[in-house]
Amino acid sequence: MPVVFIEAPPGIRADAKRRMVEKVTSAIDEAYPIGDTLVFLREYAPENVAMDGRLQSENPKIAEALKKIGTRRKATTYVEDVMKPELLHEDKFLRIIWNAEARIIVIDWKEATSEMTDEDFKTELTLFAKQVEDHQALRVLIDISKFGHRPGEEVGKWRAQNITPRYNAAGVRRFAFLLSEDSPLPAMASQSSEGEQFLTESFNNHDQAVEWLAAAE
Repeated sequence: MPVVFIEAPPGIRADAKRRMVEKVTSAIDEAYPIGDTLVFLREYAPENVAMDGRLQSENPKIAEALKKIGTRRKATTYVEDVMKPELLHEDKFLRIIWNAEARIIVIDWKEATSEMTDEDFKTELTLFAKQVEDHQALRVLIDISKFGHRPGEEVGKWRAQNITPRYNAAGVRRFAFLLSEDSPLPAMASQSSEGEQFLTESFNNHDQAVEWLAAAE
């Protein structure tokens, strides 16, 4: 049974920890196909760690890194504490989350989407459209920061014919894409497509996306 210890500063989000330990475990299992890999994460406040006789709380590089961690955690805390989400569905490729108070429904695409086919993608969108209808969601947030699939050209036409009308009928008013912090915002993800009766925008920041969605009356 392999055992891994990771010693690092505190503050990263639970979902970031989850992705990290999944990747670490996968790498260990590939090298040592034994199974039951244990990962221990030990977190130390920067004032309790020193390098070359200098506390890391006084290290500008560490301070900047912790600032970024804090910003990401703030966004997630807002969603978890203010939006109070309910997990509607989870499978290999996505999580579907619902906030009844704000009428926001979320797709959190997983890294496993790099393995999905166009048919898998269609199946997931069909499932999501049903949830949008059932909950009469006014606002949609699609987190594509970890999305790894590249749909074929035919998928766009299929979506316009089979999914968009269901969003329109459900009363969707705003539709937001969330990309990773360092990703450029493509123009196509910041404008409504033909046939869509709702506004579309893209963001690199979770707080900004939620704020924009919540502005819909």
